[in-house]
Amino acid sequence: MDGSSHTAWSAPLVLIGMRLLYVEAGLSRAKSSGKSIVFRGALGLRILFGVAIFYTTWTVIAAVGHEESWVLILGEVIAALFCLAWPAVITIDDIGVSKKRWWRPMKTIRWDEISGVERDGAGTYSVLSTGLKAIDFDKYHVDSSRFVSEVLMRANLKSVIDSSAPPSILVDYHKHPEDRKPATPGHHHSSREERKKLHDKK
Repeated sequence: MDGSSHTAWSAPLVLIGMRLLYVEAGLSRAKSSGKSIVFRGALGLRILFGVAIFYTTWTVIAAVGHEESWVLILGEVIAALFCLAWPAVITIDDIGVSKKRWWRPMKTIRWDEISGVERDGAGTYSVLSTGLKAIDFDKYHVDSSRFVSEVLMRANLKSVIDSSAPPSILVDYHKHPEDRKPATPGHHHSSREERKKLHDKK
């Protein structure tokens, strides 16, 4: 079997694998820890990353003394990228929404800072804050439906924002519905026809 045949088969297999991880994430449930709800990456994704890190590292170690330096460096870079891409842990508690990667400080958005929840075409939800911070919840994290419902309820939001709509307008609309004051009874803007009739009477 030549290289082109391998490529033809590998692409559909990768797509099927990604789809299975997405389905698994949707079927899995978040874990409760005291007053916190913990959302992790799908188990299959974490296993996949773990195997990739172990295999790449083992291959580099076994190749020492047998391969050129650039090959070893490339293997180390690949292993490091898998480590950096390890799925973040997202937590909901009484304070707000937090996101923690093992190599970065925890990012937290308090409930009173949240201005909206946006969903893009790839299925990633972004919790937006008034301080220009954002926490992304991708489709490979478990229990996305519970995550969205918890954030909407605790942040007192009406619905998820479509990323194709103007964000600044919809954020204010969903976050502060009480600020949309109704028109004063008995007062309205005159139409062109009404203004013309009034002018003719004069």
